[in-house]
Amino acid sequence: MTCGIVSRSFGAFFSRLRARLWFGGVHAASFVQARLAQSDISMSVLVPADFGFAGAKLSVYRSPTQWLIAIQRIGYNSESGECENWVEATAGFGPINQTVIVPIAIAETDRTPALTEQPDGTTICRLVGAPLWVNSVQLALPSTELVYLEHHIRGPDTPENEISRPVALLRYLAMAHREDLFMRDKTLLHLLSVDPKLELLYETYEWRHPVVAQGERASQSPFFMAIGRAIEANSTVELDALKRGANTSWRNWPEWPE
Repeated sequence: MTCGIVSRSFGAFFSRLRARLWFGGVHAASFVQARLAQSDISMSVLVPADFGFAGAKLSVYRSPTQWLIAIQRIGYNSESGECENWVEATAGFGPINQTVIVPIAIAETDRTPALTEQPDGTTICRLVGAPLWVNSVQLALPSTELVYLEHHIRGPDTPENEISRPVALLRYLAMAHREDLFMRDKTLLHLLSVDPKLELLYETYEWRHPVVAQGERASQSPFFMAIGRAIEANSTVELDALKRGANTSWRNWPEWPE
């Protein structure tokens, strides 16, 4: 057991040493960009295939020796028939990239499932009325579906197809209850099995994400390059000025990417 601990310690030491020699340190913007380049495709894709996208959140964590960038993407997966949180992360340590899919549990007040499949294969759920339990937290719903119309989540002619209501529900929750819908810092760090002492440097629900269909990649994105400089400088001043042109609203993406 002792040998294993020593081996891991030396492995971590040499990993940090290589980072310092190659890129000027684990916090260097060039090192952050290099790590992003190694996970470019996964970090660049905001909306997975067959995914009714509802919202996203980006978090950046930093400690004196490490850093982590994590993106949460909320939506309804038409393949699995589940409401899900797709977590994508890259870091200055360990695996270059992690992808974790976390089911979002949505239940009625009596804890029965809120999403039910009908004999014809369609999935229905309640959009108004009594609160729903979402990941064990009780969240209020509007009293009328006019709220969905006002925010263009659903139109008067929206068809009642297999996925329209679950997607509408998630889009409402991402707008009205985003603090409870997305994972909090402690839960996210635990999910990714990283040091809980990493401190939040920056978080946002709105940013300019690369558009893969247009050949854009995270490692070459002005916003993600600015994240590298923010990690290096331990300052978010530049990031706060880069929110113009944000495209992470569900309105900016195809209804069902292929």
